[in-house]
Amino acid sequence: MVADHVAPGWTAISEAFARFYGDQEPVHWGDALAPFAGPRRLDGISAYAAADHWHFVTLGISEIWTKRSNDADVSGLGFEFTMRVRRRRRPDPPAWVLKVLTRLAELSFEGSRFDVGHTLDPYGSITGGSSGRLQGMCFVEDPQLGAIWTPHGRVQFLQVVGITQSELRDLQVERTSTDRFAGPRGLYVTSP
Repeated sequence: MVADHVAPGWTAISEAFARFYGDQEPVHWGDALAPFAGPRRLDGISAYAAADHWHFVTLGISEIWTKRSNDADVSGLGFEFTMRVRRRRRPDPPAWVLKVLTRLAELSFEGSRFDVGHTLDPYGSITGGSSGRLQGMCFVEDPQLGAIWTPHGRVQFLQVVGITQSELRDLQVERTSTDRFAGPRGLYVTSP
């Protein structure tokens, strides 16, 4: 964990995750994200190991180091992305999630806005390759984390959920609810 006098926003995010993962040290990527990002980039992505899934969180869409925005009530852009991905046979978190979250952060820095209930068609598989079945995304508030207050303002945890092309069409055209992706525990775990 980063010392709170150095990065109070990061510390607040780590403390929010500690409510569910205790003192678990997450897998963390920082400088390794640079090849995926443009001029304004994330400070990192962390992944926590839950019982049956990885719980990812971005670091740097909100203000994790110092307060720079003029709005005292909102930290940075006001959110960080999370994503839960089912754990498979391999012990490491899947690398494709880093690309997805980094690209979404980049779009946010460029002015795209994401919110609960929004959808996104990336025009291809989110897991890489051309044949992956997850070819869309929807956004929900992270059911465990919700929103927190940090020394720099409010941060909402906006969870990315991978969905199929037909599920994306149902959400966009028929305006169906994202509730059907919640799963038995209501955690919206993406299963590639």
